Amino acid sequence: MGLKSKKKLFEFLDTVDPTLIGGVGYFAKHGLNHVKVSDETYGKRSMIYLSARGWQERIELERQLKRNGFHPQEDYGVPGKLEVQVSYFKGKNWDE
Repeated sequence: MGLKSKKKLFEFLDTVDPTLIGGVGYFAKHGLNHVKVSDETYGKRSMIYLSARGWQERIELERQLKRNGFHPQEDYGVPGKLEVQVSYFKGKNWDE
C-alpha cells in the first residue's frame, strides 16, 4: 500500500486521543505550523516528526498509525518523538 499524504496524517491526528500527543489538537488547521509538528525531506523521502507525551503514548500512537495505513518508523531513536513517512512534499531541505 502506498504512502498517505501529510494532509491525511493531520486529519487523522485530529481524531486520536489528544492525551497521546499532550492534549492538543487542530492538526489539520495548523499543519506544518503546529507546535507538535516538524518535517524534513531526504531526497524523495518526506517525514513528519511528532512530539508524543511519553514512551507509552508514542507506542500507542504508532500502533494506531499503522492500523490506519500510515508508516511510522518504529526504530526512530529520539525519545518522545515519532517519525512518520508520508508521500513526497517539498519539506525542509528538499533541495539538498
